[in-house]
Amino acid sequence: RLTAEMSKYASEVDELQDEKEAMEGETKVMHEELILARRDAERARLEGTMSNEETTKLLESTRSRLEGELEGMQHKFDIERNVVDQQKAQIDRIESELEGQQEDSEAAARSYEAAISELVSVWTKVSIYMTLSKMAE
Repeated sequence: RLTAEMSKYASEVDELQDEKEAMEGETKVMHEELILARRDAERARLEGTMSNEETTKLLESTRSRLEGELEGMQHKFDIERNVVDQQKAQIDRIESELEGQQEDSEAAARSYEAAISELVSVWTKVSIYMTLSKMAE
């Protein structure tokens, strides 16, 4: 049972790690998209026939929007990373508790085995005594 529970928690850790890697991949893709968007904005500025003032406004607007999106993505990523870290810490605590329970179970099993061995020994002695007393009659 303990092995199954530990396996379950290990599986959950793997799933959380996969989710974390997926989020990191998404963040990387979004970062690359942000870089491409910035390049596109720069190219548009160079190719356009707008006045410098209009270009400046457009670039500021684009930069501001992209920075806001990046901050939002970073905030979301930080929140999700904190959740994953908390879940990992909880899983680590549970694994530690399960290891302690397993050690307790093993100690109890050894105690039971010792008690059974003692009972067998006593039973053997009683049987021998009973046999000897019947033979003495």
